[in-house]
Amino acid sequence: MAAAVAALALTAGAVWASNSAESDFSAAQAALSGMSAATQGLRLAPMAPAQAPAYATVRGGVNLQGQFVPGKPHDQGSIGSCHDFAAVALVEAAYYRRYKVHLPLSEADMFAQGQIASGKIYNQASVYQGAGGGLQCALGEGGWEDQDVAFILRHGILPLTNMSCYPYAKMAACYEKQVQQPVQDSMKVGAVTGFLQVSDQGNLVQKAKGKKARERMKILAAQLEGAAPDADQRRLAVKQSLKGFKQVTRYYYKGVKRNGFDQRFYDQLRAMTPAQCEAAGAEQGRYIVSELNQGRPVMVGFALRDVKAWVGVDPSPESPAKDTYGHAFLLTGYASKDGHPVFHTYNSWSDGKKQINPPVLANQLCRVMQVDSLLTPEEAAKQKQS
Repeated sequence: MAAAVAALALTAGAVWASNSAESDFSAAQAALSGMSAATQGLRLAPMAPAQAPAYATVRGGVNLQGQFVPGKPHDQGSIGSCHDFAAVALVEAAYYRRYKVHLPLSEADMFAQGQIASGKIYNQASVYQGAGGGLQCALGEGGWEDQDVAFILRHGILPLTNMSCYPYAKMAACYEKQVQQPVQDSMKVGAVTGFLQVSDQGNLVQKAKGKKARERMKILAAQLEGAAPDADQRRLAVKQSLKGFKQVTRYYYKGVKRNGFDQRFYDQLRAMTPAQCEAAGAEQGRYIVSELNQGRPVMVGFALRDVKAWVGVDPSPESPAKDTYGHAFLLTGYASKDGHPVFHTYNSWSDGKKQINPPVLANQLCRVMQVDSLLTPEEAAKQKQS
């Protein structure tokens, strides 16, 4: 790594946390209740402009979009489930590379099992003062994309075939009606909703723990997603088809922790010039290009610098550029422009009419916090031999 960026100490250790936020931009609101990057003890030293790193790009670029299920809706809506969508898409792509068959998998099942049945939706909830002065509840919707992939490999996931479960949009509507809205409607001192109780101090004190609570959460998850009676057997079949697949996760930035929030980290990211950001993200960029050149899409944890700016809308005074959030999505290829890669994305946002897939530029690579790949058994064996 160039001396100009050595002070960044880009080493293993980056992680993601599940904090919630709000945005008035409807097409991006889901990401704001998803993951938030968190750091502790990280120091980014001021950098001088550095020469852009060299990338081993392929002439004409790479496009791996054909590995994903054609026509499948890819919209997380108002739920902070970007991590679920990213993990499911990564698995679908790897499945296709091995079997040459598109198998649509259920983001609804991933969210229901990972956040509802586990109790995280309540156990990771928090209370905060809303804009109008009243109490609001941020449910534990966010999560970590690498953990979701590991969950699928360990437990399987429902396929979206033969009426295994509801489509994601229907599950989301059930979740909003049966979980989100009742909680928000009763956010007052002493109120009890489901597994939550607000104390006199404004804290949540009753949560989804204990054997009986866990059983109730599993029942709730099955109801919300409309799981088939033989759901466990169907998950097992998918798990068995993924035997031998290998997850590879690379973390960047030393000293990053999964819990907490350090705005100083984002302040220093924002202080970088585009050239400095590209130089600081050189390690991420070279690895991403290498994976894409080998035909493998990658999943990234990305520190967004203002959601509106990323999707091409000027930030409003109510949503200043300093707002930064964590988001997970896939990079599916790249085009080369003036020697710099412009990465194609497979994102989980929609404006109601079309998919919103903003590109990631080389001068935004410092914001890549982690990169995940999923190798087929054959790819893993080949990598082991090399």
